[in-house]
Amino acid sequence: MYFLSSLVFTSIAFTTFVSSKSLGNHVADLSIALTESGLLPPPPEISTEAQEAYMLILTNSTQTMPEFEENTRLWGEKYGLTTQMEEYGTRVIQKITEFKNKYDSVLNNLVSIEKKYQEIINSKTMTLAEITEKVEEFEKQYPLELGTLQFLFDKMIAEIRNNSGNEENKEILQGIEAKEKMMKAMKFMRRK
Repeated sequence: MYFLSSLVFTSIAFTTFVSSKSLGNHVADLSIALTESGLLPPPPEISTEAQEAYMLILTNSTQTMPEFEENTRLWGEKYGLTTQMEEYGTRVIQKITEFKNKYDSVLNNLVSIEKKYQEIINSKTMTLAEITEKVEEFEKQYPLELGTLQFLFDKMIAEIRNNSGNEENKEILQGIEAKEKMMKAMKFMRRK
């Protein structure tokens, strides 16, 4: 019973914020990710009859999104769930807005964080130990941004490897890999 309540209210919340233009274009993907991660608030319990009626609405693939929203609204009125739906939708939008704000913050910081990171690792005035220490401090300060940049870096390296028939790509790849190995060695030495 809880699973179906969860499904029903998750899809209700989904329709609430899909139609909310203020949250941006990636809201549908974000809502699915938050639902799967368990970050959405727990839904209220609803009767089996209400769940079954909602499943008919949810599985009707011939309706448009506005029709789905209207059918959901009418369903909520019929089963006396309008207030619960609104309260739940508000809590979900609050969680998604918090997540989206953090997401936007990370995206907005990427270029400046990358620039600062490059300044640290390419410093001509710091010792290797100082560079390592600064990098570790930076990683603690900006874990999401640096994790995102590392993911991007790994994807780009994979692409270069896939196209490594080109001699120029091989040289670039060797240089990048050498620098990456040096950074890992510096981290390892620092921990000893």
